[in-house]
Amino acid sequence: MLEIYDLHQAQPKMPQWKIGQIFRLGNTLNDDELKGGRGRDNPVAVAKKNVSSVAVSKKLTEAKSIVEGVGHGVFPAFSRRKGAKSKKKTSN
Repeated sequence: MLEIYDLHQAQPKMPQWKIGQIFRLGNTLNDDELKGGRGRDNPVAVAKKNVSSVAVSKKLTEAKSIVEGVGHGVFPAFSRRKGAKSKKKTSN
């Protein structure tokens, strides 16, 4: 997870789906899908790219939370994001 964060920091313009390909998150694209065109010409590749991008986005969010936690002296626990509400159990 932190490797994904490091790569994203080193190459911020790299699309998230490409990062997903590198770390094999989601369904990886084969050579035919990568060369098959864009958009409507290759709907399977578009779907796989979307899944991979979502997976990378979630990992980046978790990694940012860890990095923020370290900055506050909380490690390896996740820090709480601003605006996140805690879920308390209520008994009836």
